[in-house]
Amino acid sequence: IVPGNARHYEWTSFRDLLTTKRKSSRADKTKGVSSLQMAKESTLKRTLRIIASEIIDVPDRTNLWALKTCYKIAKELRQKKPDLIITSSPPPSVLLMGYCLSKYFGIPWISDLRDLWTDNPYYSFSTIRRLLDRCLEKMTLSSASKIFTVSPPLVTTMQNQFGAKKVELMMNGIDADLINTKTQIAKIREKKLNILYTGQIYA
Repeated sequence: IVPGNARHYEWTSFRDLLTTKRKSSRADKTKGVSSLQMAKESTLKRTLRIIASEIIDVPDRTNLWALKTCYKIAKELRQKKPDLIITSSPPPSVLLMGYCLSKYFGIPWISDLRDLWTDNPYYSFSTIRRLLDRCLEKMTLSSASKIFTVSPPLVTTMQNQFGAKKVELMMNGIDADLINTKTQIAKIREKKLNILYTGQIYA
């Protein structure tokens, strides 16, 4: 037995359900379009940012700092010229600083590479940009009097490019013979030991 208004009730409910579905469908479409637009905009912004970085950040994002620092150092070198210029990189901009100062003032230059430049596994630029950076790398490091780096594999990589005589190994660490170990250990035990790491952590 079905009540007289049951069919009407069921039909009304079903019609409301259809209306609700249509509304939600339109809302989903509108939401989907706005989400798609936002995704396109974010992709566009990301693409423009990458392109800008490829063009402007040569050899890296510290180039303006390196330019200002190079100018200030040059002013000091006009007053007093050192026997040797030593740079430690990354960032690669430091290599250009060493190259320019060495060339301009005629001072021997030693380059200390903590990490490689274009052969760095974390190098993030495009293939075309890598070709440009390789040219810069070859131009700068070819003029260095000596190149030091921190591990045998890095030494091999650099020797293949710049020759065995120019590249040498200088590993991270200290020469224990230069310090009084017992005295240092006694001082450490007396007070709190603070260790500061100012490098990058690769993960």
